[in-house]
Amino acid sequence: MGKFTIIKLLVCGLFLFSFYDANAQGRLRAFTAEPQAYFDELTEFMGDMDDVDSDSLELLLNRFKIVWEGFSEGDRASQYDLSNNLLRKRVVHYDAWRKLLKSEIYLAENEEVEDLSQALVYLSNYSKEEGSRFIVALLDNIYIALQPDIVFDNGRFRWEALNGTADFAMVDGMPTMTYQNVDMWGFYRSDSTLVEMTSGVYNIQTNEFKGDGGNVFWTRAGMSADTVYAELSTYAISMDNAGFKADSVTLHSVLFIKEPLLGYYEERLTSNPNEVNAVFPRFVAYDRVAIKDFLPGVDYEGGFSMVGRNFYASDELPSRAVMKFRYENDYQVVLKAERFLLRDDLVRSEACNVYIKLGEREGLFHPICT
Repeated sequence: MGKFTIIKLLVCGLFLFSFYDANAQGRLRAFTAEPQAYFDELTEFMGDMDDVDSDSLELLLNRFKIVWEGFSEGDRASQYDLSNNLLRKRVVHYDAWRKLLKSEIYLAENEEVEDLSQALVYLSNYSKEEGSRFIVALLDNIYIALQPDIVFDNGRFRWEALNGTADFAMVDGMPTMTYQNVDMWGFYRSDSTLVEMTSGVYNIQTNEFKGDGGNVFWTRAGMSADTVYAELSTYAISMDNAGFKADSVTLHSVLFIKEPLLGYYEERLTSNPNEVNAVFPRFVAYDRVAIKDFLPGVDYEGGFSMVGRNFYASDELPSRAVMKFRYENDYQVVLKAERFLLRDDLVRSEACNVYIKLGEREGLFHPICT
């Protein structure tokens, strides 16, 4: 590399450093801890942002000024710390600050004073410890959760809580929404799922909803709500995942079973929902069942499960599901298999043992039939 080239690089570097330093000197480094000075600096700071909408900013700041004047000294101290933390973490986009101020306005106008104070302390501490990406995501989640009917929306998964009630509260130092008797809808692309009439608490930081009660259905698998449904007990949903699981679920069905069954439930939203080929929701009964007239003239012993719209009579080895076909109060045909697929007009197994009774003491047996 020639001497002249090195000199050119040094000159360019000095120019860029001087340009950066000049811009850095004009950038707000910390807010003044005085109410009017803070508001004036905030107005100028947000007005200079690249993605600012001047008209909406004026309306936003007018509303914020009203609640800002009502902040206690402690709340103002938390706001100064929070704002300075955002500056240090380079959170300088208009959308993040807009959502912060709108959330504060909502809490000041609609919630208890203690909740606003605790939320400001929480946000100040969180913004001190976490990186900008997590801070922006949290501000987004809080803003969304405070909107009517919306619980969570990250651009991929969306959850809504319709009907019922929703209340914000700081619980154990964490921002939460408490829902009572809501219909919780989950959406992913063109697929959706519903937990009807459920209650629970949503932790906005962890994106976890802990639910209690509610009904789930197989309508997305093409089965009507009055044909089959399940009652949930307690369960948890990670809002940024495609599915959830639940224990101690009670299945009700007008098909095949005579009494409700207790078992395990799993739901998962998919990218290409199809009623005929749906593999969710799923249910697996905990215990073996013995059902007389499981089908007309057929008694059943074994496990029971559902996968999408398909019912299965099944069991785990060494046990087998057993179908006993009666004729004149005597079992004439006995089928044993790991799993039977059940339809209104069909019982099918890929491999089952078959016993056919012939007379009082004789019969035919085949170890593997389809």
